[in-house]
Amino acid sequence: MGLFFKILRKERGLSLEQCSKGIFSKAGLSKFERGHSDITLKKFLLLMERLDISIPEFLNYINNRELSTVTLFFDKVKQAYKQGNTSLLLHYFQQEEEKYEQTAIISYRIKSTMILILLSSIDGCYKPSETRVIELSNYLFERERWYLFELLIFKNSVLLINPNLSSLLITELIKKKKNNNIPIYNKIISETLLNSTIVEFNKKNYDICLLYLNEVKHLLDPEDFFLKYVYQLLKECIKLKHKPDPNYDRLYFLLDILDTLGEDYQVVIYKNFVEKAIFTS
Repeated sequence: MGLFFKILRKERGLSLEQCSKGIFSKAGLSKFERGHSDITLKKFLLLMERLDISIPEFLNYINNRELSTVTLFFDKVKQAYKQGNTSLLLHYFQQEEEKYEQTAIISYRIKSTMILILLSSIDGCYKPSETRVIELSNYLFERERWYLFELLIFKNSVLLINPNLSSLLITELIKKKKNNNIPIYNKIISETLLNSTIVEFNKKNYDICLLYLNEVKHLLDPEDFFLKYVYQLLKECIKLKHKPDPNYDRLYFLLDILDTLGEDYQVVIYKNFVEKAIFTS
């Protein structure tokens, strides 16, 4: 919060002295901006007044800044992954490793591990060590709340890490999601739960699948038609598992809709799932 306050202060052309005068010391405000100290709610409200900004506006500003900086990294990694571009993914991996070695900031290490997990799905020789995967999972378990960074890290790793570990982290995600009510967070959580439904379906844990889908039902944006039909597809798969003479017409129908609405790499995931989990069982 101190960092974002500093950005806003500079955008408004205010000095440390102008902002802190009458509230607390200039050194105290500097420490807050650098993340070296906390401040009381009363002083924080006075600072908001000094910047002429409301609390909801400040929080919205944080979310938007977080969105622009965090998604930039994940978008470029996603693009390279979709293209199967291992050399570019390795380049991004090395960049994050170098940042970690220079700063010892754990988020760089977590990002590099996530890239290795993605690389391993393209080429098994890049499989991350068990130590790295445990390090990533411990990082997620230790966060009091999952923000955009944590949600995207887990979403990109959930299908490729140990299924039992994935199940534990999903339990943590469901517990932590109660603290969030931001549309983009809900979308990412929905995508993660849908992917985790595939994991549990392959383990024949159909009751858990229904639990995940029930969580998704309350999070889905009515206008997100692709995820809406993925939800219906997975629900239909579970339903067919309990029928002695299943009719696959609706599955084909839903896959055709996804083919129209989604990107190729997304649709391939669900087509492969249906073929493996239903048609070959």
